[in-house]
Order: sequence, then C-alpha cells, then structure tokens
Amino acid sequence: MTIPRLYLFGGFLLVNQHNQTAVAVGSDRTRALVSILALSPQGETTRENLMGLLWSDRHADESRNNLRTALLALLQAISKLDTDPLVLNGRYVGLDSQLINIDVREFLEKSSSDDLSDLRKAADLYTGALLEGFAHVDSAFDNWLQEARADLASR
Repeated sequence: MTIPRLYLFGGFLLVNQHNQTAVAVGSDRTRALVSILALSPQGETTRENLMGLLWSDRHADESRNNLRTALLALLQAISKLDTDPLVLNGRYVGLDSQLINIDVREFLEKSSSDDLSDLRKAADLYTGALLEGFAHVDSAFDNWLQEARADLASR
C-alpha cells in the first residue's frame, strides 16, 4: 500500500504516490475542507466547526447539506487513491495520519526538533505560504487561513 501525499505549502496538491499523479479535489471549498482537516489537532474536527468555517453566512440546514455535498465530492476524489484517509465518525470528520502524509504536519514535527537535520528538512518543506494563491471561500475560512499562515511562518 502506497500512502498519498498532501502538499499545502505553496498551494494545494494531492498526489497518489503509487503512480505519481495529481488527484483533482473538486471545488475550492472541498480543498479548504481538506486543509482544515489536515491542520486540525489530532487530524479531526467537528462537522459544526467545518460548517462555521466554510458556510458561515448560511443557515444550519443549508450548511449541513453543503458539507454533505463537499464530503461526497471528497470521497469521490479520494477513491482514486490506494488508501482512504477520510474518517467519518458521527459528528467528527478527520484525516487518518497513518493513511496520508501531509507536508504541514511533517513541517510542524521537524520544526519543533532540536536536531539540525530535522530543522533543515523543515526549511525544505516550507516551499511557500500555506495554500498560496487560494481563492476566497468564506470570510471565516479566510480568517482561519490568515491565522494558520501566521502561526506557520513564525516557526
């Protein structure tokens, strides 16, 4: 089994490592959803948090339907991978860190090390701003992204 790789520095790119091909991940909101999961503590967050970040200007029912649609689009995209890293557990949604490699998670691990080779690896991983060039999705997501960028740049 080959583990897919998600790149969030310098843009958004999901790669099927088995055949080194990029996997298309639907709309900007679906890519934003993946990014939130990738940066969430323990790799998961609540559906309510996702709805608040991606559809903050919508009513709860509409947000819930939009999240369901985005999750279906994500499931369709990851069906092209050798593994299924998406975890749907009641009110929680996550990415299984054993089934997907994420550049930002690796950066966070390496940048907190005292080992010089780890720090060099962290510097190599930082290939550009988090989700560089990402389009406006929602004002709440934009604020989240700005804070996440600031946090990563400070490391």
